[in-house]
Amino acid sequence: MSVHRKHIFESIKGTNRPENQDNYVIIEEGNYSLYFVFDGVGSARNSKKATDLSIKYIKKNQAKYYSVDFFDFAGLMFETNQF
Repeated sequence: MSVHRKHIFESIKGTNRPENQDNYVIIEEGNYSLYFVFDGVGSARNSKKATDLSIKYIKKNQAKYYSVDFFDFAGLMFETNQF
């Protein structure tokens, strides 16, 4: 049986910001779904780039953190931060 989900995401850009630096990624695999929300800190240098790179790293590496009925979310987040 195939399950289809509709995902809704909204983020509001601050009034004094030239762009919204928030970001998100949804990964749906056969055995699990992952939902990540990134709060891009507008006052931080290269905040948008950091969220974009984090998404790229997570998409590329997330499968390494899954084993039967266990997902090492803390490990993935630690390694993403190190990246």
